[in-house]
Amino acid sequence: MKFQFKILLVLLSVALNVAFLGSWIAHAVRASENKTAASSAVESGAAMPALYRQLGLTEHQWQEIHQQLDAFRASALALFERINERRQELLALLAAPQADRAAIAEKQNEIRAAQTEMQNLVIAHLLAEKESLTPAQRQKYFDLLTQRSGTLCENMMEGLRPATTSGGPRKAIQK
Repeated sequence: MKFQFKILLVLLSVALNVAFLGSWIAHAVRASENKTAASSAVESGAAMPALYRQLGLTEHQWQEIHQQLDAFRASALALFERINERRQELLALLAAPQADRAAIAEKQNEIRAAQTEMQNLVIAHLLAEKESLTPAQRQKYFDLLTQRSGTLCENMMEGLRPATTSGGPRKAIQK
């Protein structure tokens, strides 16, 4: 009986390993196909984000903006990571058994300074992009950004509004 049970366990283990290996191979093949498709899209210009497609950029404009966008993303990502590290450090200070208010205040100042740096980076990027656009594209660009900004703020605020007493949906923010 024990011998048959061991054989059954070995067979089950082999079957699971084959299943996991099959899943991994399928995932690797799909990832390779997606990478090839994304590479082709970039080469054909199809990788242009929707915001820029809506502006009707020329190929020359897109090339200028694309270079700026790549540099901006790299800088913003590094800064974003630094802000998140400081937030984690702040949470650790807050969670300590004895809260060190001076250290907490200092960490808040570091976070605010990094957030200000991020705002400055975004503003510099927007001004640089603006220079590559025609007057009509500029107007549409800032209209689209304003539209998206309002939607983002409303979505962020949704979780902060109190629920109604009846348990129904929250009321929309009145503009």
